[in-house]
Amino acid sequence: MRHASAATGYLHSTRITSPSRYRRTMRALTVDGPRSRPRVRDVPAPVLGPGELLVEVRSSAVTGIDRAIADGRLLSRVDHVFPVTLGRSWAGVVVDVGDDVRGRSASDRVFGLVLGDVVQRGSWAERLVVADDALVAATPDGVGDDVAGALGLAGVVAQNLVSAARAREGREVLVDGDVLGLAPLVVALAARTGARVIVTGTAADEDVLRAQGAHDVLEPGDDVVAALTALRPDGVDALIDLVDRDHDGFKAALGVLREGGYAVSAFGAATGSGRPDVDVTNVFLEPNPGQLDELAALVASGELPVPVARSVDLDSVGSVLASGTDDGRGLVVVTVAPVPVRDHGGT
Repeated sequence: MRHASAATGYLHSTRITSPSRYRRTMRALTVDGPRSRPRVRDVPAPVLGPGELLVEVRSSAVTGIDRAIADGRLLSRVDHVFPVTLGRSWAGVVVDVGDDVRGRSASDRVFGLVLGDVVQRGSWAERLVVADDALVAATPDGVGDDVAGALGLAGVVAQNLVSAARAREGREVLVDGDVLGLAPLVVALAARTGARVIVTGTAADEDVLRAQGAHDVLEPGDDVVAALTALRPDGVDALIDLVDRDHDGFKAALGVLREGGYAVSAFGAATGSGRPDVDVTNVFLEPNPGQLDELAALVASGELPVPVARSVDLDSVGSVLASGTDDGRGLVVVTVAPVPVRDHGGT
């Protein structure tokens, strides 16, 4: 898509010894065909190439894109090569570096996200090969791999949604819906601009959302326009829509906006759905150079809290995908390959 926290969990591995570097197989969560059920199985381990990093994955997070891939909703939009390994974000430890890689070495802690024109490789696997580029950043000391593993994709999406909504001091922004814990990050980043943030959430979510910077929390319902109008009769300046609506549903939601407002959709619903007096945009995952480093710095400084709702292991994540529900109070972290660790500045 376009344009916290205590440091807990797995912090730093000991250096990985040579015998374990080049495994032939690894465990991964895959889907073997269109709309097949995800399952953990042994698959060939990735092969390191020039300009690449071989990473032992420590953690990831469940995102809306993971669920869409598992459900088969992206089959008509992007090519798939089966079996597909699920998982778009990740954090881990560098095992080895390829030729032409400079500035990184084995045992470095890193995090990032998986993108590509074809859906095939993913991070819900014990090993991952990634290009040493803008999709990889160093995990700061004091930030746990649980948080770093959740930050890559969710942080980029949240930051780009807030930017596209033109959030800034003096404006009111409505954040509607959630995508497996994305809303708390959107709220925190929007509040950081000085905007007044209104967000939909249940009573159980309210404390977390207010801690992220929300000024008002609306009980979610089918008619967000009526609920918002009761609170703000004149409407708001921007809508950040995290609901998987069709075009008609998105167009109806534009009723919350004042004239000259901005609406951004995380699901492509803005195409063909508009109001002549407001700006509507689909926000896609297009990371900018340095964006992951910026997000990491915000987390390390405490300026961007990353709430973690719960952690599940690789064998249990399939049930999260099948549940059809989100964890509005934080992201669901996937523990991929826990190993013996030593403290590295966490709190």
